[in-house]
Amino acid sequence: MKSELLRFRPGERIYGQFVRARHIVVSRGELLKVMRWKPRRDQPTSMFKVFRATKRPQMPDDADFPVAEFPWAWSELDTLDGRILFVGYGCSRSYDADQYPGFEAGIYFLDDGKFYDEGVFFRDHNLRPYPCRDNGKYSEGRAQRCFPTTDPSDHSPPAWLLP
Repeated sequence: MKSELLRFRPGERIYGQFVRARHIVVSRGELLKVMRWKPRRDQPTSMFKVFRATKRPQMPDDADFPVAEFPWAWSELDTLDGRILFVGYGCSRSYDADQYPGFEAGIYFLDDGKFYDEGVFFRDHNLRPYPCRDNGKYSEGRAQRCFPTTDPSDHSPPAWLLP
């Protein structure tokens, strides 16, 4: 297994919504960051943006930005280019849609929001509600609920079982 440390300049673009999650996915040999937004914490997912890790051109440092210290940047992708991205807490994967008949390019996501709620972890295990409602597929600029509706789980949020 190969490991490499990539350093990015801190800070992100602002899109006027609450960032629910950031997922890292390796796709076609590239590192992608998938960001998930909600209008407010208590509302369903409204938007995703996908970014590719890109090496910055060599430039001299200036007082405001030491390029040598942060040689990597995130560049927003305009299209998924036939990718299927499965994102979730602890497991995110990328596949090519043309290899899986019946699937279309898009971002498939799970309701893992309670994973980010510290209060859930310190409750009695019988009182840990995982809503399992904000699941779906994001494509063509909109989120669609494409999985069956389920009752809340008191054991865990939904998870991907992927090869």
